[in-house]
Amino acid sequence: MRLSRVAPMFVVAICLLSVPALAQDQYAQMAGYDVQHSGVADFAFQLPAVLSWRNAVDETNADLPVAAPAVGRDMVFAPIGSSLFGLDRATGAQRWKLGLGSKVFGTPAVVDDRVFVGIDSNQLVAVDARNGARLWAVNTQGKVRSAPLVVENVLYFGADDGRLYAVDLASRNVLWSFEAGGTIRCAPVYYRETIFFSSTNGSLYALGYKDGRQLWNVSLGSEVTFGSPVIERQKVIVPAEDRVVAINTQNGSLAWSFTDFGLVTGSPAVKDRKLYLGSTDGSIYCLNAGTGEAEWRYPTSGTVAPITSSPSIHGDTLIVRSGPRLILGLDIREGVHNENRLVWQYTLPQPPVSSLTQPGGVPGGPMAGGMPGMGGGIPGMEAGMPGMGGGMPGMGGGMPAGGPGGPADLGVPGGEPGGMAGGAPGGAGGMVGQGGQQVPQVKWEDVCDPAIVLAENGAYIIGDDRVVYGFDCQAADNTGPEILDAMLDIRGTGNASARYRVVIDSADTFPGRYADLVQVPGAPPISFSVVVQDSGCGVDPRSISMKLDDAPVTVTLDPRYALLWYIYDPKPAAVSLENGVRNLLLAVRDWKGNESRAQMSFTVDNSLPPPAPAGGAGGPGGPVGPGGPGMGPGMGPGMGPGMGPGMGPGMGPGVGDPGMVGMP
Repeated sequence: MRLSRVAPMFVVAICLLSVPALAQDQYAQMAGYDVQHSGVADFAFQLPAVLSWRNAVDETNADLPVAAPAVGRDMVFAPIGSSLFGLDRATGAQRWKLGLGSKVFGTPAVVDDRVFVGIDSNQLVAVDARNGARLWAVNTQGKVRSAPLVVENVLYFGADDGRLYAVDLASRNVLWSFEAGGTIRCAPVYYRETIFFSSTNGSLYALGYKDGRQLWNVSLGSEVTFGSPVIERQKVIVPAEDRVVAINTQNGSLAWSFTDFGLVTGSPAVKDRKLYLGSTDGSIYCLNAGTGEAEWRYPTSGTVAPITSSPSIHGDTLIVRSGPRLILGLDIREGVHNENRLVWQYTLPQPPVSSLTQPGGVPGGPMAGGMPGMGGGIPGMEAGMPGMGGGMPGMGGGMPAGGPGGPADLGVPGGEPGGMAGGAPGGAGGMVGQGGQQVPQVKWEDVCDPAIVLAENGAYIIGDDRVVYGFDCQAADNTGPEILDAMLDIRGTGNASARYRVVIDSADTFPGRYADLVQVPGAPPISFSVVVQDSGCGVDPRSISMKLDDAPVTVTLDPRYALLWYIYDPKPAAVSLENGVRNLLLAVRDWKGNESRAQMSFTVDNSLPPPAPAGGAGGPGGPVGPGGPGMGPGMGPGMGPGMGPGMGPGMGPGVGDPGMVGMP
């Protein structure tokens, strides 16, 4: 990547010690946890965290949340829609709601009893943290979406008018503003009497923190910048499109650059000479902060959901949001094998996939069209999930799949227009870089998700459902995971498949108690799925075991949807299951060791005909319907059936769910 310095260049003396950023008795919480935006949370915190409360705030017409919550001494401040909510940290109860009169997309900052937040009506607003009263505001000439930075009682923030502002919190006066051009939506950072920030004009700037005098600026080679800079020793590291660039703080020279296979939309975190960043390619990377060389990537093969928010670090654990529902905790110590890095994962308790299907299922009654939500297979498998013809309602554009943009095992988006498989939402043809076409315009609010924010013995996140979730590291959890919505999918003729709801029975009852309710032919492939979720501390995937007729079988957990899968498809010979009662026994524990066990039974009768396309006995069933308007710009044509190209290598196109058919 080519970087060019912009004259004039100013040289200043660098002090040996950093100027204290805040008074020692002052409480402050900002994006990135400190003035260098390190992403390191330094206080009491221990996994697993237990979901303590959730608050579905009254803001129904809001856009998808982008900003993370801010945490005060005893309150959580959540920016959603056009309002700022003050919630009790211990209970989640709403103490106050402040209507801001305009949308808010920026993460607030808290200093003592004041909350500072930018809004789209060209203002930075100061709010009384105790009662939600609006105190005062700074007017700008553009939207304010930059998270504020506070250094020595001076507040710094950027705006869409291309200016960086410095406001004295005592007098409320603007001390100075610097016009950079472009828009400034990323949080500025502070290091050794210098403020660093990036702009969508493609440049990184260094200013004197007292007077706003430009020390230097440097071209990043891209105008697509979403993540805020971070400081690592004498380098300022900033995401720029699909790259991460390290610049020497003293003179703006290039130290190193790293290119991955996706867009970097969150700010990296840095600790002990290591840099950690998430990517829309569904990977988490660990880089040597001194050289920019990649040291490891999680997962080693396959991907998780796109990482579109900033990670946090506590001790030896990195905690990051993956997609709309999944939270991951990874052990980042050296010498840990990648397969052992996962120390916590939690799926936010939104409605399971099966609840999105046509209602009214009866045990034994099939649904034509296959398993909704799985457009062709489980990610990371060599071949697609057989028999899964339906698509995830609402994901019309498809999930990340291997394509021309990069190696299939990285889940790198290719060129599928409109969906997540087609590059950044809102784009028209694939990610920039690794084989895709350049995205002409990528909207910040379409590709960024709120990060999970750590605090003293707690963690807080805003879900895509606009619900605020509060976790407590000290809360008790004595209940095991829930096992529900068991489904059996049978492949038939003419690309047809049928779905049968299976009764979930207690594991200590006699096997096969309800097997006569579901009678199916035994020809493979036969796919079994069940929702396994835990609203306390989450499901531990290492604990899951399943047996078919007392023989252990291999299962796959997709934590994004809380779905557990088993596929009967022996290779190379397609051997049918034997006639008679078949019994599945499932055991699973949460991260605190609470176990749940259940059994699901069905009857195999190989004299039964395979499922036929809808329209046979029982009638064609009712259509799912056209669906809603979709999941945001660039996420596909709407909530109709189908998942586009599928969910990984070998995935076929979804065919939708034509509805229920009659009982066999």
